[in-house]
Amino acid sequence: MQDIFNSAQWFTEPDAYWTIQYEYRRSGADMQYRFYWKVWLRWSTSWFNNGFQLRLFLNGVQHNVTIKGYADNNYGWSYDGTTEWYTVAKKTSGTTPFYASIHDTSINKTRATSSSYNLIVSGATSALGDISAFDVDTGVTIPITKYDASFVDTLVIKYGSTSIKTISGITNGAKVTFTDAEKSVIYEKMSAVVSGTFTFTLTTKSGSTTIGTSEKTASGSISNANPTFTASQISYTDANKVLYAITKNNADNQRIVQNQSSLSVTFGEAKGNKGANIVEYILELNGVTKTATASGTVGFGAINSSQDVTLKITAKDSRGNTTTVEKIITILAWSLPTFTATVERLNNYEDETYLTVEASISSVDGINTIKSITYKYMEVGGSYGNSAVPIENRTKYTIQMDKEKEYFFLITVEDAFDYDEKEFYLADGKFSMFIDTEKHAVGINEFPEEGEALRVAGGVARFDEGIVLLSASKKFLLSVNDSGSLIITEIKQGG
Repeated sequence: MQDIFNSAQWFTEPDAYWTIQYEYRRSGADMQYRFYWKVWLRWSTSWFNNGFQLRLFLNGVQHNVTIKGYADNNYGWSYDGTTEWYTVAKKTSGTTPFYASIHDTSINKTRATSSSYNLIVSGATSALGDISAFDVDTGVTIPITKYDASFVDTLVIKYGSTSIKTISGITNGAKVTFTDAEKSVIYEKMSAVVSGTFTFTLTTKSGSTTIGTSEKTASGSISNANPTFTASQISYTDANKVLYAITKNNADNQRIVQNQSSLSVTFGEAKGNKGANIVEYILELNGVTKTATASGTVGFGAINSSQDVTLKITAKDSRGNTTTVEKIITILAWSLPTFTATVERLNNYEDETYLTVEASISSVDGINTIKSITYKYMEVGGSYGNSAVPIENRTKYTIQMDKEKEYFFLITVEDAFDYDEKEFYLADGKFSMFIDTEKHAVGINEFPEEGEALRVAGGVARFDEGIVLLSASKKFLLSVNDSGSLIITEIKQGG
């Protein structure tokens, strides 16, 4: 609290004593003042209860304060009060003139007038304007309203509690950029976020004396910070080393065989940019997705595809930025050998039996071959106890199989990678049709045992117009109607 005058005395008619103190504050370009006053009047005065005012003259502007209410004391009557804040517009330097008077409004007479005083003017703190969102890499523009050109403004930029940059003597509209070292600090602090809140504090000083501060916040972002990751960092191999002798794989010529090779992918370490860390790798291949938290080797096993497939690996950093690279995996189409086999008896009856196998295999870029074709056989109800017999593709073999017995043949075709096998049935010896000239009989799939008869074993005899039965004196026609009932009709002579 500043004293203007204390216990000043005027020997007017009658006597009066008073004190006035004030406080001040800065409001941007303006100054504001508030006054605390007290007035005493002697007992001898005759106007203690008259209407009167305390008139304050501040920087040439009059402010009237009505004096009312009093208290008795040993001296006389006392009055006191506090004014509102009065503004002196655009007061940024020098002093503010002030004086006061006591005015008797009942007779419109000034009873007492003080001397003139110069009130204190505080320094004007420069004000920060609103700061737009900015990119850390390109920098930020600082808007400043400066009220006193003689003062020095210092700007401090912080991210959280970490001080990033200090600039002394900054001016309005200055473009602030960050050094590589400062960016490194920011990147480290913002390793898990794309944008964050920065605090800008402007401190105004007169010499070594701090006048005041002004503070703003703004959002700073980190852009174009995707991880560094290239396809050249990816390699793959067949973990099934048994196949190496067939595919002739090496470090520079990896060939993956469909459903046979065991694909193993190795990838190098991606680099997080601008302080970000790599947190995940996402590998996608042929509908299968795998993840890893670090570079290394990931196995995909057998690949069921007959054509080349695209491997995608995405590196993801701690800010959520990603980079995806692709690698073509060379696939050699392969499938199990396919084959047909015929096994049949001479005349469908003899022991002499013919076996032929026709097999096809996948080319696999010309490196596949038929490794073997074999057969085993067993009597129906028995087991394949005999050793496999090798045979050649598309070659007819003659073997002796007891015509009184039924057999199963197990044919196996093996290529350079795998094999397939199937069973084929050989029936016991039967003629398709046997004509017995002595018995005057015909047997279908059997030998006729009765004379003058047609025998069908395991089959159906069909006649377009029905079956005619002959007796010594009559003739009958056997047929089936639409409902499936057997109809026997006698055929009359001449009919």
